[in-house]
Amino acid sequence: MLDRLLSTEKKFQATFNQAAVGIAHVSLQGQWIDVNDKLCQIVGYSREEMLGFEFKDLTHVDDKDEHAESTKKMLRGELHTYSIEKRYFRKDNECIWVHITVSLVRDKEGHPEYFIAVTEDVTERNKIKFEMEKVKKELETLLSERTREKAEAELEFSHFFSLSSDVMALVKNGGIPIKVNQAFVDLLGYSEEDLKSRSLHSFILPEDVPATVHLRSQIDENDGNFRGFENRYLCKNGDIKHIAWSVTHWKERDLFFAIGRDITDKKKLEQKISEEKLKLAAASKINSIGRMAANIAHEINNPLTVIYGQSCRLADMCDEKTLDITKIKQVATDIEKMTERITAIIKGLRLFGREASKDRKESKAVSELIQDTMDFCQNQFRLSQIHLDVEEVSKTVTVHCRSVQISQVLLILINNAVDAVQECPIKTIKVTTDKSKDEVFIRVINSGPCIDEGTQENLFAPFFTTKPVGKGTGLGLNISREIIEQHKGRLYFEPYKGQTCFVVALPMEPVSDQEITGSFDLRDVQL
Repeated sequence: MLDRLLSTEKKFQATFNQAAVGIAHVSLQGQWIDVNDKLCQIVGYSREEMLGFEFKDLTHVDDKDEHAESTKKMLRGELHTYSIEKRYFRKDNECIWVHITVSLVRDKEGHPEYFIAVTEDVTERNKIKFEMEKVKKELETLLSERTREKAEAELEFSHFFSLSSDVMALVKNGGIPIKVNQAFVDLLGYSEEDLKSRSLHSFILPEDVPATVHLRSQIDENDGNFRGFENRYLCKNGDIKHIAWSVTHWKERDLFFAIGRDITDKKKLEQKISEEKLKLAAASKINSIGRMAANIAHEINNPLTVIYGQSCRLADMCDEKTLDITKIKQVATDIEKMTERITAIIKGLRLFGREASKDRKESKAVSELIQDTMDFCQNQFRLSQIHLDVEEVSKTVTVHCRSVQISQVLLILINNAVDAVQECPIKTIKVTTDKSKDEVFIRVINSGPCIDEGTQENLFAPFFTTKPVGKGTGLGLNISREIIEQHKGRLYFEPYKGQTCFVVALPMEPVSDQEITGSFDLRDVQL
């Protein structure tokens, strides 16, 4: 199983490093913190060379101020993300165009930490764009001349259309094309006549049509130009193609000139990355359960010993012919309780060991989510001499979730807490629950020392772990955060009185006016 996990991790890391776009973390001062292989390939520098540069070192002198205003707005909280095109100088001094999308990562208190920059080499695309703008200007001039000159201009324009590897269309207001190029025909599989016979909206997947219609107003808001719009088209053979568009409004003739790039393969890669992460989630989950195998065996041996002893007691009563109905009933009751305990353990093992990403979401009491997880860990707490403190929580506090996945996340947090307190003189794990108007907060607090600030920055990064080699995969927190975010929630770290605390925040379902309280204490569980 370890070999399979390592192989899966290797595949995931390779997929990240071979991403089709450059990805980098940049400090608030503009220094590269980390870069992937694609970004190094784009600029021609090695990762070690890049980490010695600042963001501005690669930037063309005329473009260095392009980021300033957007960066200020982002730091003030007025922007969540922005995109820009600028020029970089490669290591070989070649000037290239790049499209950069920047977002800002903030800490739990809302303070800026670092930027994430996604970079795409758009040099070839811009060459086509510049050529297109040149052809457009030439066309506007030629159209004002005599019939012969107009014909020549149209021929030039058609030639440009036919040579482009990107899809192109000249579209009337309303979405009906008056001209499409061969690349568009080849991509969708329809003839030029088919494409020009009705609105392009009829070829778009229905769920993407409203956003496409809204594009008209976005173009007006951006002075007649709009880049980065994506939608999906249904091909004649049934395939679905993702296209990223750049659109220019030709105001003089009220036409829209659209250039599109097929990004289907990019979307498939993103889907593959998502699937690989789900596989890693399953592998990480099995790894956590594997650590508890000995405890589970002990959990089952305890009630089995009781059942065996009570069975021997019944046999002795039969041999001695001293059958006592009251004693027999008590023995039967003890055997029934121990059987139920074994059944609960097996149910828990099956619950935590299976793939749950395809489960339907359901309403689940938070108290049940916590108890399902704690029941599975109680022997581990006892053997490790860990004191568990679980606060009361109303049974009416519910969340809409895949309960198995949430319990798996709690199990990972509990396992991490168990590891963290092993060397502590007083070993304590505390689970608290509180709520705001819209969210419920589950906190897992351990008595180990608070995680230092340097480590906090990398807690949720994939493959980052502070555990000894072979002890942890470095995936648990990363995958747990993704699971919680899929539930529209948040998973984050927060200091707690000098101790370590992880918080699961989930959207809360409406609760009834009547509160029903309930709690449990693992110390009261009879084994």
